[in-house]
Amino acid sequence: MPLVTINYLAVLVAAIAAMVIGAVWYSPLLFGKPWMKLMGWSEAKMKEKPASAGKAMAGMAVFALVMAYVLAHFVDYTAATTWAQGVITAFWLWLGFVVTTISSQSLFENRPWGLFWISAAYYLVSLAVMAVILVLWV
Repeated sequence: MPLVTINYLAVLVAAIAAMVIGAVWYSPLLFGKPWMKLMGWSEAKMKEKPASAGKAMAGMAVFALVMAYVLAHFVDYTAATTWAQGVITAFWLWLGFVVTTISSQSLFENRPWGLFWISAAYYLVSLAVMAVILVLWV
């Protein structure tokens, strides 16, 4: 196993970037309303359980940190040194792991494909931005 050099501050910043992107992505500014409609939720339902939203956000913060940390390994493994190489690394990870996982969920859970595209695009953008941060932060 090759020795990996991890910049932990870059991992933290990349995770924060993913959280910010998610907050904007799933807000009414971008895809919040179509996402709620596809989920069969109303704004009233979203406001019913604010405590569960806090738990979900805390969980997403942990998951974003894990994703950024693992992505940092792949950026190092691929020896990506430019933003374009980082984006290419992120794309292949997205295609191989994210797309296959969430498309399987869409198939087995009989979810609308619009949900798949909203989520898949979010992860592609997030991974690409995180990879750029990790590659350029030296």
